[in-house]
Amino acid sequence: MENRMIIYVLARLVAALEKGNVNDVLIDAETYASQSHESAPHTSDNASGGGDDRAEQKKAAKAELAATIDRLYKLYPTKTLRDGIEVSTGKCSKDKIRLRNLLKKKSAEEIEAGITNYVAEKGGCYLKNFATFLNNFPEREDVETAVVDDMPMPSYQDV
Repeated sequence: MENRMIIYVLARLVAALEKGNVNDVLIDAETYASQSHESAPHTSDNASGGGDDRAEQKKAAKAELAATIDRLYKLYPTKTLRDGIEVSTGKCSKDKIRLRNLLKKKSAEEIEAGITNYVAEKGGCYLKNFATFLNNFPEREDVETAVVDDMPMPSYQDV
């Protein structure tokens, strides 16, 4: 903004010198400067007041996201039984990144329901590697049917 004002003042100064009246240039420069400062937003007030609130909101959102990811990460067991031997499910820190990406597509409640239904369905035995489970996450219909399948269905004789 200052460069534009300098160019404007210099152009007016050259024009005034050609006419022989320098006082008009100084008055025009002062009025131009006062107009440009009045119309410009006060960035010092906005930066100190509004910027801190946004930064705090971003920090709070990141902390909440991290807490949600940790909660979901802890739902999946670290060990599973295969042929009577306890083996790892392959959980690692990269799975937290996979969970973050999955949270962009699905809600935390859907993911929680999917994990708990899968672990309950398998009974803690023969679980998939956690990364494989997250990459092939069951669709919403699969999650709902897993819950419905546990409920007894009425027979045709009852109807």
